[in-house]
Amino acid sequence: MLYICDQFKSLFKEYLIYKNIKASSSKNNTCKYLAIILALVFNPLKADESTPVFFFGDSDNDTGYFSATTGNCKDWTIPYSTCGAITGDGITTIGSGNHWVNTFGNYFGINTTSVNSTALTTSNISTTNGGNNYAATGAMINQVNDLAPGVWSLAQQVDRYLLDYGGTADKNAIYSFDVTNDLKFTDDLTTSGSSGVLVNYIESDGWTAYGSLGSIAGDQTGFGTIRSYTELVTDYTNQAIKLTNAGARYVLVEMEVYSAPSTIDASLIARMYDSGNAMSNGFIISDSGYANLTTYNKAVLSSMQLAGVNVIPYDDYSTTMHVVENYADYGFSAYGMSHVACDAEVATLTGGWTTANCGADLHNGYYGSTVFSSDAEAYSAALNEFFFADASHKAPAFLRIEADIKYNLIAAPVQIGMLSESSLQSRRRFHQDLQNQITKSVAKKRDANQRLDYWVDIRRANQNFDTNKIGFTDLESREFSGSVGMDYATSDGKFIFGGSLSYFDRKIDYSSNRGDYVQDEYTLSLYTAFNKNNYWWNAAASYGFIYNDIARKSPIGITAPSVKGDTKTDNFSLNISTGYNFEYKNSDFAIKHGPIIGLTYQNLKQDGFTESSTVSLVALSFEDYHTKSMESELGYQIQGEIGLFQPFARASLRHEFEDVENKITAAITSSSDYNQNYNIYMPVKNVNYKNYRVGTNININENSYASIYHETAYGGSEKIYQYLFANLNYSF
Repeated sequence: MLYICDQFKSLFKEYLIYKNIKASSSKNNTCKYLAIILALVFNPLKADESTPVFFFGDSDNDTGYFSATTGNCKDWTIPYSTCGAITGDGITTIGSGNHWVNTFGNYFGINTTSVNSTALTTSNISTTNGGNNYAATGAMINQVNDLAPGVWSLAQQVDRYLLDYGGTADKNAIYSFDVTNDLKFTDDLTTSGSSGVLVNYIESDGWTAYGSLGSIAGDQTGFGTIRSYTELVTDYTNQAIKLTNAGARYVLVEMEVYSAPSTIDASLIARMYDSGNAMSNGFIISDSGYANLTTYNKAVLSSMQLAGVNVIPYDDYSTTMHVVENYADYGFSAYGMSHVACDAEVATLTGGWTTANCGADLHNGYYGSTVFSSDAEAYSAALNEFFFADASHKAPAFLRIEADIKYNLIAAPVQIGMLSESSLQSRRRFHQDLQNQITKSVAKKRDANQRLDYWVDIRRANQNFDTNKIGFTDLESREFSGSVGMDYATSDGKFIFGGSLSYFDRKIDYSSNRGDYVQDEYTLSLYTAFNKNNYWWNAAASYGFIYNDIARKSPIGITAPSVKGDTKTDNFSLNISTGYNFEYKNSDFAIKHGPIIGLTYQNLKQDGFTESSTVSLVALSFEDYHTKSMESELGYQIQGEIGLFQPFARASLRHEFEDVENKITAAITSSSDYNQNYNIYMPVKNVNYKNYRVGTNININENSYASIYHETAYGGSEKIYQYLFANLNYSF
């Protein structure tokens, strides 16, 4: 043993040298090296796979400084002379980097980088940094009349992306769309005696368009080409179609509304901005504006879905109004709700925090705040306490909330899909454990007139299940279960027929503190087995009702509201296994070993349901979920018998014949205007994977035994799941 440990010690030192890790020379660590190496073998280190995210849009998404002439400026820490003047040439809205796109990308393991391109056109000029954020301040859906030189349109952004990636979109990537510069919010100068009243309208044919900034009523100067809203919808849809036709499956589209109806509580709006501040007219009270923008958003959503685009809608209005109504819960101050961050108190911080509308003259280091006692205090407030950044852009604290709500739209359906996945795993293991009971029933010595055998089995199991995808939760399950059964053996002992009734209680935690769910399952099973001359086979059929009680958590900013739901799952399964045992016995011990072949079929149907929460933004509704599994197994097992103990090991290769990628269909509940269904696909399961089981049976007496084992499955070098199982069985 010492020689073996020394060899492992030498090997481990070589491994440490390869990894550039300093090794200890203590001889007491010799066998510790062996344990660590074995841990590395059975727990390979591999990073989880990230999910690509790409952003397209305007200043609400821009994190860089897209420019056709000066390239990319990250923020105001770069010299002003390098970045150039604040013009239509493109600049970031949030200079701090605390933008929703950064937070959202981080959830999926992606660092968000602005695309630094020297070409407005889609000529074959390569990008310089391989970024994933194509958004540019001032962008429209299709740029018109070159009103914003140096800014590419959404259409150009999408074309540029397809050029960068050879015309193929990543089916697993998330593509975010958000462009509203085609929609205008202007003074209503036609109402007599009400020149200060703000009314929203969409700039388009057949709809009333007004001048702004003191121009005369109906003046179209500076608006560019007037286009109907249906044309805008078509143009917007066409960009999503380009990506969908290239293979994209997820398009996250913001249902953005800058206007509220007059029926809303006026005190809520008063919290949002100081009506005496000219920079704070970012949210406008207008019945017609709200109705028109909602009509436009609904038309965009419907048009894209009719075109086959899987649209994931973000409800901006409901999110905004919820935070306004409950601002203190999310860390906003009263001052931060009535002022914008981009004013003299914050925007003038040297090399600090800015937005596009602040103006170059505010970045000269001037500081004269009477609200904050220091630059550090003002900077912290700008990041955490303000709602608006400037006249029309949200500040970082709200943008983090926006990222959380959008993340929930993607991640929550996968959490719900995991209900069925945990049931699949549990049922697969139950059938294998039932085989152990069948084996014991076959081997049991029965009196000539006693063909019936009754048995009781209680079990405890812990399971960890890994999706191996950043941004999607893993599972940790604690299960208690019990079965009662009976079987009948033929007089020659070759056949048995039996059945059982089982109950399972599972408490399953989502990783990253995202809640849990409880499963209560009742399962009826029938089984049969044949054994002759060391050849054996058995078959079992099970049908179970699973009741799922869900308590997700969905963080929003500094809060984490609970989301409740319950649904029922039916699981019908079949298992057939066969094999041959080679046996060796002597006076001290016995060994039997041999090949095994198995096939397990499962058919699960999960009922649709609607979640509830004190925050409707994070509660979703789900359609019925149907998933099937047909899995084969080819392996080898060995079992010894030494006194009371029967140690065993089993290794097998498994193959899945059914779909390994299932979809969950969901819809938002925060607004009936945008609650059309969208699809999220579950992380891809392994078609082929390896399974290992090591443990022992303990023969307590003639009528009772116990078992304990550890089971692990790997897909390639990725651990899929692991079990720790123990049971106690009594027959009579």
